[in-house]
Amino acid sequence: MLNRKQGICMSVFLAWLGLALPAAAALTDIASAPISNNSGTVVKPNVMFVLDDSGSMDFNYLPDNVGNSNSAGTIYNCRRMSSGSTECAGGRDDGAAMTEGGDPPFYSFYHNATYYNPNITYTPPVNPCDPTSNLPSQTTWTAVRTNGHTMNTSCGQTSGTVNIQTAFPERVYCNSNGTTCKRNGIDYRSSGSYDDYDFPDNDRTNPYTSTTGTYRYPTTINSNPHYYSITPIEYCTRADLKTCNVQTAATTTYSFPAYVRYCNSNTNAGTASNPATGSCQAAFNLSAGFRYARYGKFRRVNIVSGATFPKADSRTDCSGSNCSYTEEMNNFANWYAYYRTRMMNMKSSAGRAFSSLDDAYRVGFITLNTASSKFLKLDTFNATNKKTWYQRLYGMDPSGGTPLREALSRVGRYYGGKTNGINSMTTDDPMQYSCQQNFTILTTDGYWNGNAGVQLDGTSAIGNQDNTNTGYAKRSDGVYDGGLAGSTNTLADVALYYYQTDLRPSMPASDLLKSPTDNNNQQHMVTFTLGLGLNGELEYDPYYQTPQGDFKDIIDGGKNWPVPVADTLTAVDDLWHAAVNGRGQYFSASDPSAVTSGLQTALAAVNTKSTDASAATTSSPNLTSGDNYAFNATYRTVKWDGEIVAGTVDLTTGLATSANLWSAQSQLDAKGGIDTDTRIIYKMNTSRALVPFNTANLTSSEVLLFTNQCSKLSQCPVLNSATQTIANNATNLINFLRGQSQHENVGSNPQASKAFRDRDHVLGDLANSTPAYVKAPRYNFGDYVSPSYGAFKIANANRGSTLYVGGNDGMLHAFNADTGAERWAFVPRVVMPNMYALADKNYSSKHKYYVDGSPIVMDIYAGGSWKTILVGGLNAGGRGYYALDVTDPTAPRGLWEFCSDSTYCDVADENLGYSFGNAVIGKLPNGTWVVMVTSGYNNVTPGDGKGYLYVLNALTGALITKISTGVGDTTTPSGLSRISGWADNPNADATITQVYGGDLQGNVWRFNMSDNTVSRLAQLKYGNTAQPITTRPQLGAISGSSAHIVYVATGAYLGLTDLATTGVQSIYALRDTGTSISNPRANPITITKSGNTAIVSGTGVNGSWYADLPTTGERVFVNPQLALGTLVVTSGIPSGDACSPGGDSWIYFFDYKTGRFTTASSSAQGSYNSSGGLITGLSLYTLPNGTLRYSTSTVGGDTNAPMVTGGPGFTPTSGQIPTRSSWREITTE
Repeated sequence: MLNRKQGICMSVFLAWLGLALPAAAALTDIASAPISNNSGTVVKPNVMFVLDDSGSMDFNYLPDNVGNSNSAGTIYNCRRMSSGSTECAGGRDDGAAMTEGGDPPFYSFYHNATYYNPNITYTPPVNPCDPTSNLPSQTTWTAVRTNGHTMNTSCGQTSGTVNIQTAFPERVYCNSNGTTCKRNGIDYRSSGSYDDYDFPDNDRTNPYTSTTGTYRYPTTINSNPHYYSITPIEYCTRADLKTCNVQTAATTTYSFPAYVRYCNSNTNAGTASNPATGSCQAAFNLSAGFRYARYGKFRRVNIVSGATFPKADSRTDCSGSNCSYTEEMNNFANWYAYYRTRMMNMKSSAGRAFSSLDDAYRVGFITLNTASSKFLKLDTFNATNKKTWYQRLYGMDPSGGTPLREALSRVGRYYGGKTNGINSMTTDDPMQYSCQQNFTILTTDGYWNGNAGVQLDGTSAIGNQDNTNTGYAKRSDGVYDGGLAGSTNTLADVALYYYQTDLRPSMPASDLLKSPTDNNNQQHMVTFTLGLGLNGELEYDPYYQTPQGDFKDIIDGGKNWPVPVADTLTAVDDLWHAAVNGRGQYFSASDPSAVTSGLQTALAAVNTKSTDASAATTSSPNLTSGDNYAFNATYRTVKWDGEIVAGTVDLTTGLATSANLWSAQSQLDAKGGIDTDTRIIYKMNTSRALVPFNTANLTSSEVLLFTNQCSKLSQCPVLNSATQTIANNATNLINFLRGQSQHENVGSNPQASKAFRDRDHVLGDLANSTPAYVKAPRYNFGDYVSPSYGAFKIANANRGSTLYVGGNDGMLHAFNADTGAERWAFVPRVVMPNMYALADKNYSSKHKYYVDGSPIVMDIYAGGSWKTILVGGLNAGGRGYYALDVTDPTAPRGLWEFCSDSTYCDVADENLGYSFGNAVIGKLPNGTWVVMVTSGYNNVTPGDGKGYLYVLNALTGALITKISTGVGDTTTPSGLSRISGWADNPNADATITQVYGGDLQGNVWRFNMSDNTVSRLAQLKYGNTAQPITTRPQLGAISGSSAHIVYVATGAYLGLTDLATTGVQSIYALRDTGTSISNPRANPITITKSGNTAIVSGTGVNGSWYADLPTTGERVFVNPQLALGTLVVTSGIPSGDACSPGGDSWIYFFDYKTGRFTTASSSAQGSYNSSGGLITGLSLYTLPNGTLRYSTSTVGGDTNAPMVTGGPGFTPTSGQIPTRSSWREITTE
């Protein structure tokens, strides 16, 4: 039995069900992201959105203390009498449209966070029938919708309308007979009539002339739209506003403006001098007596014709330096129709946040208060379900209490597979796979109350989950509640219970995506919470995971979470605590843009925790003291960023040391600033010179590739017009690509600037490009040229070491191999048309390849001197190659670009496909230095699909010859990709006489470079089925024979359809005597597996043999390596398990001549099952004592081990690996 990973898989491919896939001609399936992290089954994260539908969500004020009078003593906005009492005659309101409050504090966003804020652009919400568009902007001011979310099934708006232009309701206070009225509302003690706007100075302004009397009879009049600003006349030392000073501007000590404070007495609220420290604070706290408001100066702003209005940076709807009357009225009307109440705010803001989600997610809907119409099961967020979700969200009417604890436990039980007590419509099981992530986003406007939550069994109380400083409740994680009495059955307890409890004990612990805060590999729920700008007893900071503040104090033990009590400030702190316990994040935001941003941040955290896969290389295949460096390139899926770290290899043990010498990622981050960067990034101009990659150096057609690209980005529909303008600007996009962050969607940027996706790091993913290390020249060419190669070696003996690697950020990177600092980067022109996608907010699920090929470096003699050149392809990133002169690694020179479209390169051929091939660099028999590449994959539209070998002048890129195999067409392209060149003595003479390569139709081709002819060496089949070749042939020879031995392995691992293929694949040793091989399967080697090892039977004849891989689905897609008489082959067996992407691999060590396994020893064996993951890379190196070691890169990590070398009759000529083993290895019998 194979030691295979097991897991839960509820949907698999046809092949895994035992059903054969029909053979059909088709283009090659090429994945847009690494499939080593993919089983072919997309495990979509579950996201349950919990909407607070309590009655308070219908309020048009926030927080609660802004409202009108009530028996509980909530702060009043009516006129305060000289006795300190408050009188509001005529009841709570007079039935006007704006019923609550209605006085200057109510009409100021500083005090009432729900009221119109002139600093915000109120964008119409998403249209449910077309989530790529918005509902209509309210431009008819005499008929503005009273509730723009009310609509029919066709998304037609059906609510009534109101004239806000001349009939906007305003409350005034009149004398008893109503003959005299005046505006009122400042809360402070005053004797006699009250007639000023300002507090506490004596700058009195009378808006209405009044007679002596008491004005306490409220009525509503028709007015124009307006708001009140507050000018602070106090500044404080901290955001808690406890220690303040009366002053008109911020100072170093007093830097926090106090627009509104709450004091513990009328006297402290009304005094013109500084109240004593601690007598007033930012938070309203009724139980502690802080309920008397102390304001700054109110200034009324009337939105009337002929006026202009201040323009904040975030007002992206205003075209000029100020906002015009039309712009201000449109913005006010949109606020009124779509954001006027807490529920309207949440509907619009949440809708905008969810609009960019697509069918890569499963999204559900539930409310705090249960009803059949208040639930949608978790389902794929496709167009149909998305419309239903939006219509359900928009259709909610507020009523009931705020049972947050009960609601959160209902969702937790839902994830646990329970159907009772969730909702009357709950019948499904939301968890499809053991590795599925389960998220809950819990929103609320107020303090929780109502029933406590229950455990999975539906009856047991949650209890106190976080009162011991152990396990998942550690203080160091901010979870521990301090062991305080009474802190039980809290919202935080519910979140921790459903995080740390295995919700599906019958399922195995699975490879769930991990993050620094979430390392639970059992099925669990992650909780995000969002409060609408609520203030608790703790001081909230949006970036609370910082080295200072209340949260840091809790982690350090200097403070505990307050004991929560229903309907108090402590319940707000519990909302924060719940997100910490649930390993999500807490957001507290009142204005719509902040609510949307908070929800988007939560959604961005969904499915962004995967890491893995790597490519590795060493500084030399023959390690010596001072030249024993190991470089490991890795990437993270979803985030799609990359990293390179450097270490050393112990020259005695051959093991990599644990300490890293440097990391490239952090250094590259440091080169990118907010609106500047210090990077050197090149592109090649039409004269082939390297010039800076910026707008000034692009051609007009190239500028267009970065201009007006917003419509192609997922986030564009929810961006306002000004932010779309930012996104459409070529300079802004290029600066983003260079690493500047000013327009990233991060909290520290102004909302109006958030045009592009948020990146954790600048360096893109390094998925398939193997780094190339270059220092001093390594060859011993004996060419009779001047200057000689020897002189070139001497001149460059101390050349700075450089590591070259291609990245899927659109660039080849050149790193100083001694320090990890980026020397420079290069952007091939052929990838520019797709680089806009790197700014897409949904890039996590829309990954593209760019410069994904491995660079090849070689020394050549051309143009009268020796040069070191680099040639790179793109793999799936495009149809092209590029060449650079890197003789001086600090000053590269452009040589040429070769592609399929002459728009992007001056050497073009339409039959060049996706450049998965490797360049072979050397001399033709006539002495011309050339670069040889193949036509690659899918060379159609344009292109005829045939296989081609291109021979290019190494210095100029000029096409010398183009040799066609004659096989392939536009329906079934050839797929000729990786090649190897034969040189008799590659270390001394780079003359290439033959080139060998295989295609996807199982053909092995020999190209003779002396006469530019091609012949088929063999056609590889199992039965009548062709065996695809996607790896580079290895070349060798047996002493005493002129025949070449061509080692070829078969198998494809290019696209998701390859995961399901089950055909038998094989390893061949083909003896090339100059004629075609009619039967390449003449000398079989049989591999028999037993557990984690295997044995072979049979033997090769004259170096010719083949071996079929015995496991279903086993294939070879990593280049084999030939060294010291041993052919090292790694096979892969892709997993069909949705929760175990990748698979298993085997490593085989074949004797080059006989095909038998090399002799096992105590430290190595002839074959074994790696079982640690799918091998994605293989490299070999020797130690100074001659010991040969191999290193593998796997989806799960890297390994290295000693390797048995040599077989019967093998005597190595040297203890070293030839540096150009891809050309040929000379061995002896």
